[in-house]
Amino acid sequence: MDATRRFFISADLEGVAGVVASEELRPGNAEYEWARRLLTDEVNAAVRGIRRADASAEIVVSDGHGGYRNILPADLDPTAGLLRGKPRPLAMIDGIRSGDEAIFIGYHPRAGARGTLSHTFDDAVLDLRCNGRPTPRACPRR
Repeated sequence: MDATRRFFISADLEGVAGVVASEELRPGNAEYEWARRLLTDEVNAAVRGIRRADASAEIVVSDGHGGYRNILPADLDPTAGLLRGKPRPLAMIDGIRSGDEAIFIGYHPRAGARGTLSHTFDDAVLDLRCNGRPTPRACPRR
């Protein structure tokens, strides 16, 4: 019997299609609510794609932006689990397991890169490297 495949989706907000301004990242305004909808829709599209490829896969979604409460839980595909809120010891990738197939949605360019809403953790960090390679957030696997 084959083991169930497990997909881990980490979702940030700045790199979601259509999100182009910092106002869209801040809770408490209509633009943020619109960005949350876009994020949730992109995550749901990934879940649908996984389901088409493997109907029995386990899917875990990690809300990875700001306070980790951006994906609209009531609108997320009910076949996916959702990790949200704090504490999050591993931040954006909290919940990932060895052997997971990882998907990163809405990630933004690193600080100094040409791209919309580029930064690395916050504006005070100008360069972050992992194994000598520039990275916006997490250490890429070799």
